[in-house]
Formats: sequence, C-alpha cells, structure tokens
Amino acid sequence: MLATDFISAVFNLDPKGADILWAFTHIGAGTFIFTGMMFVANAAFNNMGKPVWSTALNWFRDGLLTLPAALWLSGIFAASGVIYAQ
Repeated sequence: MLATDFISAVFNLDPKGADILWAFTHIGAGTFIFTGMMFVANAAFNNMGKPVWSTALNWFRDGLLTLPAALWLSGIFAASGVIYAQ
C-alpha cells in the first residue's frame, strides 16, 4: 500500500493503470482477509464431514455474489470495479 506511487512510477503507468493499481493495493488487498476466512470455513466444513456445505459456500460466493457484482461494478467503475467486487 505504501509503495503504490513508487510502483506506478517505476512501471510508468498511465492514469488508468495507476487507478487500477491503487484499487488493488488499497481495497483489493484488504479483501484477502475475507478470502482467508473462507479457507478456514472450508477446512472446518470438510473436517466436520460436511463437504457439500463447503462446495455450496464456494458456489454461492463465486456464482451468486462475485460474478454479478463484478459485471455490475465493472460497468460503473471499469476495470477497478472488478477489484471492488472481490
């Protein structure tokens, strides 16, 4: 997050590229906390003998939440919207 401007300068990103990098380093990277929580939940479901719950949770997140959100937010915020949809 602190190196966003430096990375943008090193790669000579145009303003659109810098916006995408900013969206990932400031917002997208924070969503990995929730992804980690999902991995823990999947492991818990699998160890409790409920693999169908784990599968259903992943399909719900990817198919019913992330995909429509990515399509909708990309129409509003362009490429950064896909990162916001995570």
